[in-house]
Amino acid sequence: MEFIQQKYDTKTGKYKQTKIKTRATIEKLGSGLLTRTKDISKSTVDLVKKTINRQK
Repeated sequence: MEFIQQKYDTKTGKYKQTKIKTRATIEKLGSGLLTRTKDISKSTVDLVKKTINRQK
């Protein structure tokens, strides 16, 4: 499983892409999404949960 994370670099004014492959990092980022659910629709949260559970 692999995710591409985009971060905005204020110095260059461009987005920088980094690939995330380690499972622990992906789960840490995913759990952050699941705890801040007021910004995200329920269907997106359900999709993230299913994706994480499918990879176990």
